[in-house]
Amino acid sequence: MSVHSKFDTFQENQKEFFDALITEDWSTYSDPFWDFTREQEVLKILNAVSNPKRILDVGCGCGYHDILFAAYPSVEYVLGVDYSEKSVLTANKVYPHDKVERKCVDFLNAKELVKFDVAVSFQVIEHLRDYETFLRKMASAVNEDGYVVIATPNYNRFTNRVRKLFGKEPLFCDVMHYKEFTIEELKDLGEKEGLNLEKYFGYSFSLNIKSNIDQYIPKKILFYLGAFFPKVSNVIIAIYKK
Repeated sequence: MSVHSKFDTFQENQKEFFDALITEDWSTYSDPFWDFTREQEVLKILNAVSNPKRILDVGCGCGYHDILFAAYPSVEYVLGVDYSEKSVLTANKVYPHDKVERKCVDFLNAKELVKFDVAVSFQVIEHLRDYETFLRKMASAVNEDGYVVIATPNYNRFTNRVRKLFGKEPLFCDVMHYKEFTIEELKDLGEKEGLNLEKYFGYSFSLNIKSNIDQYIPKKILFYLGAFFPKVSNVIIAIYKK
């Protein structure tokens, strides 16, 4: 039984879910295509920000993003935080790096935040009821002229747009999501917290309207389709400047 089948409704506190996910469903984290995806995410982010030295990864999960950032020449220190203790333990075991430190931290309730050049978060904000506070905390964690980067499912992805054309309600891609965002919503949300959306990009694409068509298409082709058509991609990455 998969972890997702055990948690079939939204949970306010998802620590138990992520503890189980990283210990029981490791394939969710360790997979050649997922590694390719993470590598592309980091490459695009580092091409968009100028020579960061200190990077904060909020909700670091298995920690693969951290070692990719740490390998960049200008980066001196990466701090990965996650409120799932088992995620932090696994990340330190599987993806250690001399420039990377990881801590078990409840980021929303953290009292003092050391400043970073860039604060990133991959697939976290959609899980949170208090997403506005989350983005505010992200903004407070970066220096003036620093960057905040949010990767999250695109609520206006192609499959949801087709559903709306036929008068159907859009669907969330995970029951553990409290809210999924459009790029316009992310722009407005950032402005409330003093963050200017400098650029965004997308990746991944789905044609699964009535059947699982995606299984017949190479994953990298779907990845690049989303990159070419970001407004209908499955995932969007918003890069804000403080």
